[in-house]
Amino acid sequence: MFKKFTQFELEEEGVSLKTPRRIFCGRCDALITDAGRATSIGGRHTHRRTNPANVEFAFRCFTEAPGCRRRGAPTFEHTWFPGNAWCFLTCAGCGVHLGWHFHGDRNFCALIIERLRYESCS
Repeated sequence: MFKKFTQFELEEEGVSLKTPRRIFCGRCDALITDAGRATSIGGRHTHRRTNPANVEFAFRCFTEAPGCRRRGAPTFEHTWFPGNAWCFLTCAGCGVHLGWHFHGDRNFCALIIERLRYESCS
């Protein structure tokens, strides 16, 4: 059901993944994506950035997050990845803000670590 992936996905955090993991919304448990969709942006899967309101976010990058909905018009204002416009991502189940979708030469989703729940698949 989930595609196989290489070891790079979460090794930055010291987590060795041997089977794909499903990733859920931390509020409503809706399925958001899976670790097989993890991707590296700028040489890293995990990033920390601070927004203009001085709120710091730790997030992981994924090629897709089918359990999310894009909100708002894409903008280049205050982008964390030069050349990429962004819009908000919310949970399709409960509507909580889960991260951002970046549009550019390479499209990707940045999902806020603390707002997700991880589960191993059998």
